[in-house]
Amino acid sequence: MKRDQLKIGDSLNFHSEPEEQLERIVPYSIQNSTEHPDNHTATYIGDGKVFGALANGYKEQSLEEAISAIDTVTVRRYHADTDELTIKQQDGVVKWCYDHQDVPYDYLDIVALLVLMNINDTSWLSFILRKAFSWGLHIVEHEVDAFIAVHNAIAKQILGDSVKANKGLLICSQADYLSKVEGAGVNLKISNHIGREKFDKANGEAIELFRQINQEELMNPNISFFVTPRDIAMCDDLKYMGVLKL
Repeated sequence: MKRDQLKIGDSLNFHSEPEEQLERIVPYSIQNSTEHPDNHTATYIGDGKVFGALANGYKEQSLEEAISAIDTVTVRRYHADTDELTIKQQDGVVKWCYDHQDVPYDYLDIVALLVLMNINDTSWLSFILRKAFSWGLHIVEHEVDAFIAVHNAIAKQILGDSVKANKGLLICSQADYLSKVEGAGVNLKISNHIGREKFDKANGEAIELFRQINQEELMNPNISFFVTPRDIAMCDDLKYMGVLKL
């Protein structure tokens, strides 16, 4: 797919393999936790520009800059074979993006997603998580608080003040999702909230316990879903248009 074929509101899914070790943490975390190769999503807003959640916040970039270190970009378009986005809806997407410019990247949600996704594997972290959740209603409040505090302390040590910075923008493709749902006013049928599905299945009543006693943001069950690049890639309302020619 050629760049001049892009339309306002298109979802661009990115796959990258950063060379620097430190730069790999976030993309690899998203890939591993969602079991999908895409690790970032941006929204095309026209005139060769995109909006995406970057390390320094939700930002406008030139398309050229956005894809400079990317290996593969796949393009998806809302109802491409039927009604697409109207001009008014496209304007809504662009306005939503600019209204949320500079909102900090929510690293905490990646930490939370990793925690949710790792409860079923065989790592030491998974073992600790399974033990904590299996106690269910038998675990005393201060132990749950201590468990959560440990994860918060680790997250804070790694991520600094960004842990508390963001109250609305979830990880990378959540912004793309909200630009369409809130900005364009369309209904995207996201059915594959993989982290939440596994969390609910594995923990049952434990979620209610955490709702009652958890005062920390990390592991807060009021986070009802994570929209990830995998969700965008599998959304029935977004038609796959092809791989963007880089």
